[in-house]
Amino acid sequence: MSWFNAENNGSVWVVGDSLITRGSGDYTTLIDSGAKIFAVPLICKAPDESNFFGRTVLDTKIGLAYAGSSLVGLNIYAVLSTIFPNLVAIEGSRPPSIEDLGSYAKMISKSYIQSLAQITPDSAPCELSIMGFCSSTGLYKICHIYPDFSSGSFDMSMTTYSNEDSKDDFVLLLGDRKSEIESLIKSKRDSITEKDITWYRAPQHVLNQLVSNNTYGSIGGYLQQGLCFGRDFTITSRLISNNGTFLSHLGFDVTGDASRVGSCIVGMPGMI
Repeated sequence: MSWFNAENNGSVWVVGDSLITRGSGDYTTLIDSGAKIFAVPLICKAPDESNFFGRTVLDTKIGLAYAGSSLVGLNIYAVLSTIFPNLVAIEGSRPPSIEDLGSYAKMISKSYIQSLAQITPDSAPCELSIMGFCSSTGLYKICHIYPDFSSGSFDMSMTTYSNEDSKDDFVLLLGDRKSEIESLIKSKRDSITEKDITWYRAPQHVLNQLVSNNTYGSIGGYLQQGLCFGRDFTITSRLISNNGTFLSHLGFDVTGDASRVGSCIVGMPGMI
């Protein structure tokens, strides 16, 4: 789920679970630490004085989240994380907007879903969101990309939201149990007398409780989260206080067993 958090000047926050399952109704766990939220580099270059593409006009990151088929979602991430850092602005063209990036992701997702549906139609559905700071408009935006059968045949549609035209209680939900989770968030916020940090972070608290309690068979594992720091999207670890305090990313202790990469240490930011 993703939303605009006014405590950070309307920037985008996103949280998700990490459970990857097989089947529907009677779920079989495949992985309980699967990544569903990603930071995708976005780099756009333009001609320099030598007419080579050596001048960087945009260097940032956007967020990508998916729900549904992990085969589709992970391959969408693989394509976008290769394409989006290698953009060039030709003949004075502007860097891409969030809508431009979403439209490209929609095209890629439609191709993958159609291909997989020919073999395993029940395992193909996938919806995703592209989010971050839009350099074209100066707004934080979320693009929701989802299967659409309204015409009688399969297509992918896209709806875009911004921090300027969305209400404070807006939350975009992906995946299962949308109506139940929406009700839980509303109930949580209704119990808070003023719009403080707890009110704005209600979606995070609700999902964390669902994950911790294994309330639904399709939601579980660990809580993962990301947010915009200024114009950059960043994946953050979770501060866990359970038999000692440590930072966790997808269940991996990045201040303990998973804290070393060669002679370097993992320095990703952490949040409660």
